[in-house]
Amino acid sequence: MILRFDQDGQQYTLQSVQYRSLITQRLDGRKQNEERPTRVLVGQ
Repeated sequence: MILRFDQDGQQYTLQSVQYRSLITQRLDGRKQNEERPTRVLVGQ
């Protein structure tokens, strides 16, 4: 499972969740082309 977060200062907002080949749409309501720092957490 992969969780993608957008970073806004000291706060993080969950952007999407990926499980195998399935990926949710953006959960934060932003458009795909908006540039923001993104952090990816990979779980096992």
